Amino acid sequence: MLSDNTIDIWEVDINTRNFDVAKQHIEILSDLELNNMNKFKFIKDYSVYLISHVAMRLLISKYSNIKAKEIIYQYGENGKPWVSEDVQFNLSHAHKKALIGFYRKDIGVDIEYKKEIEDYYGIGDLVFTEKEKEYMNAGNKKDRFYELWTRKEAIIKVIGVGLTDEVNDLSVGTREQFYKGDQIWQIKKIKSDSDYIAHVAYKNDNVINDIKLIDRFKIKTKRKLLS
Repeated sequence: MLSDNTIDIWEVDINTRNFDVAKQHIEILSDLELNNMNKFKFIKDYSVYLISHVAMRLLISKYSNIKAKEIIYQYGENGKPWVSEDVQFNLSHAHKKALIGFYRKDIGVDIEYKKEIEDYYGIGDLVFTEKEKEYMNAGNKKDRFYELWTRKEAIIKVIGVGLTDEVNDLSVGTREQFYKGDQIWQIKKIKSDSDYIAHVAYKNDNVINDIKLIDRFKIKTKRKLLS
């Protein structure tokens, strides 16, 4: 069960083993999820969606005691899904990994694979404030770009705005706390492999004693789930 003082972060590998097992659970996905998944033209994108969404339903079931197939997502104003007030969750995926965060209150997670980008400046102009761009340009551009990106994306996801909004006016920077109105949000780095970077953002109402990275969630075969 979740507590007010603990955040659980599950890491899921996007690999052939999890893809083959996830296919055994495809019936737990909703018609909307199946429709979204079947729009993908490439098997890579299809497999990422299938693995991450099957894993998310199985994990939500674990925390909510609702059967995975019977989970009905409700959607907030900005399209963020939720199931119950006591179980909040968020999904992010990049390259060969997915992260799924769980907390009793609003949560946002973001993971990125640190691939090389030709134009850090051009993208930075679109999404970063002037101070954030100064920070990026003062050190290793790739590392600082992805640091800023994942921090900002985690905040965007937890407060419920989209990248279509004026994100370059949203100053997140490198502080551990982010203020919006009378709300305070906390931002923490999540341990990950060196080729990745990830952050979690959550409302700062309670003291978080532990952010548990639960390494390598493996989707179980149907036989093991029933045993």
